[in-house]
Amino acid sequence: VSLWADTKLEAGGRWNEIIQDTIATTEVAILLVSPSFQASDYIVNDELDPLLNPGPSRKVEIIPVLIRPTNLLPELEVLQFVNHNYPLFGKQQDKKDIVWKQVTDKVRAALG
Repeated sequence: VSLWADTKLEAGGRWNEIIQDTIATTEVAILLVSPSFQASDYIVNDELDPLLNPGPSRKVEIIPVLIRPTNLLPELEVLQFVNHNYPLFGKQQDKKDIVWKQVTDKVRAALG
């Protein structure tokens, strides 16, 4: 199991190729949904579809977390969010901790 985030991209690297290769082998994806997430053309056009529709030969466990209030894109409206569509923004820390514990539990369950 390895953790990947775009912070691992290095200057001069072929970032699009690296991201697409990573998505193609992803088993678990945590989507941190906010207005900024949904406003990103790259996320919407190049990342969401291969994660949400990986094809018949593989499965990707999607774990969406609503970070800030937003009107969800149609492809996200059909997903059950860990925090049941109640954004983490403005929540007390103990409630945030419960959500992050649920995220880690889902990741562990997905990876066996």
